Amino acid sequence: MFRLSRKPKKHHFQHPAVDPSNLPSSAALLPELTAAILQHVLQDPTDLKTSISNQIGLHTALQVCRTWYNCSISLLYAQPILGPGVERTFLRTIKKDSNLAKLVRTLVIQAPFFAAGSGFFLTQLPAFDQNVHSRWQADVISLFDLCPYLTSLALRPVHPDWHNRLRCEIHPSHLQNLRRLSLHGYTASSLFFGSDFFFPNLEELSLERLVETGPIIWPSCPSLRRLSLTNCHFPGGTLLPTTSQHIQQVELWGFSSDDADIRSALNMHESTLESLRMDCFRLVESVRGIDFARFIQLKHFTIIGVSDATASHSLLRTLSTIPQLEELVYGCVIADIQVISSLLRQDQLGNLFPQLRLLALPRLSQEESHGIQLMYEELETLCRTRNIKVEVNNNAAPSPNSAWVREFGLRGILRRH
Repeated sequence: MFRLSRKPKKHHFQHPAVDPSNLPSSAALLPELTAAILQHVLQDPTDLKTSISNQIGLHTALQVCRTWYNCSISLLYAQPILGPGVERTFLRTIKKDSNLAKLVRTLVIQAPFFAAGSGFFLTQLPAFDQNVHSRWQADVISLFDLCPYLTSLALRPVHPDWHNRLRCEIHPSHLQNLRRLSLHGYTASSLFFGSDFFFPNLEELSLERLVETGPIIWPSCPSLRRLSLTNCHFPGGTLLPTTSQHIQQVELWGFSSDDADIRSALNMHESTLESLRMDCFRLVESVRGIDFARFIQLKHFTIIGVSDATASHSLLRTLSTIPQLEELVYGCVIADIQVISSLLRQDQLGNLFPQLRLLALPRLSQEESHGIQLMYEELETLCRTRNIKVEVNNNAAPSPNSAWVREFGLRGILRRH
């Protein structure tokens, strides 16, 4: 029963109240929150009817706030982002309450940075760093063991440009339920890969700045559908996992000509690939030999950095024959606009770009000139007759480093990607 009093008058009111036993049995509210509710709801009543109404309102408010509080806890533990030094605190919390550990679905761990030594390929750590490494890795492995419903994991450095020497060696036995995995080469050991590593449910894999000095041995990922590789270096072996027969989306950024054979790697998935994003700043010759007309399921294609005019013109003619292509994002030069216009103008039967609905081009620096403006207008006119939308942006291609943030649903949460 709640006791209400009115100090301005010299008598007191006491009346029936809502039975507290009917309130939900969830976690108690914080004292500060309870005080705020009391101050807002329990105002001086002018009569008995108003007083009873206020108490019923308090009952409703407590129910709403308890639900809100529990919902906030669920959201907080569903996608925790653990900065350096937070792993142990978070670990102690979920050890005390296993229900909190069961809420975790996405885990983003930022590895601490220690500036002992300077070489990226150094393997020996000083004694102090070795102890820190052991403690940190033990905490991370314990987190994996305590979160039975973990489906998305990201291991990132504190700063994406620092060569972090504190790396984690993990084994799939801890992560059998993973569906999304993002690894940065400055935080994940190259020993992560092995032919006996098996991820039965992994659907999305994002790797950044992972350098292999020898042939790469991919883990077995039979369910893999999406793969993103950014600034990785694979001089030998296969560029894409051979055990994944149904890859639908591939992103390749920052590769060089001495990497594994990109042409052969992509041709392996020509019948399943639906989305391809890549840059060709150092891959002109590799891309020139790819017959994209054989990619019968390809619907979304993004390519930038084709600076060689001959290769670019040949590539555009090949792309125009892809049967299912719906979206083309092309980082072109001035001459490419004329090539696209020429292809559309000569195609009287509509055999080229048969399914294209969106053409995205970069905003060229010379666009202010009258001649460039006329080229854009002519291209838009030709596309309009084919029901193709033309978009001209300052940056037609997406940021390659945001792939894992986009897939994890964390856009707007993390300040640095």
